[in-house]
Amino acid sequence: VFLGFGRVFSGVARPGQRLHVLSGAYSPAHPAGGQRGSAVLGPVFMMMGRALERVEQVPAGNLLAIAGLDSLVLKSATLASTPACRPLAPLMFQAAAIVMVAVEPAHPSDLPALVRGLQLLNRADPFVEVSVLDSGEHVLGAAGEVHLGTCIKDLRERFARVELRVSPPLVAFRESVFCPSELPEG
Repeated sequence: VFLGFGRVFSGVARPGQRLHVLSGAYSPAHPAGGQRGSAVLGPVFMMMGRALERVEQVPAGNLLAIAGLDSLVLKSATLASTPACRPLAPLMFQAAAIVMVAVEPAHPSDLPALVRGLQLLNRADPFVEVSVLDSGEHVLGAAGEVHLGTCIKDLRERFARVELRVSPPLVAFRESVFCPSELPEG
């Protein structure tokens, strides 16, 4: 089960409650521009250290985990009882993918499971970047070698549950050649 987590800033969160899902680009002045729709909250959990305790309501000021939002929220969103509010600023991640590899299933029939697994990994890890090249290769980007190893292990064992073939790290060359005599004087 995919669980989102957050903080209740006002009111009370309850299972079965219908809320508006607002992206960081949403503006109440232009309601159609950034609203992702509405969602019905699934089970809610109080986050108690490393443990989750299923409860019937979570009051303001508490951290919670929520089930049932995986189709509407990729990495972050604001949930509100009315579309008349401004969303919170989206989470900003300072790290960019440093190491990238191409991944493919060992058995071509497992491609749908790999694609779904990459989507789940992308949703679960804020530092992961997933893309598809023009050649059709699925590329996984991570914040470093250790992070990449963890992502590959999670993809194999938790998210895709298929045997994978992983390419050597992909390197993008960005260099140029110039002649000093061609530089403008100044």
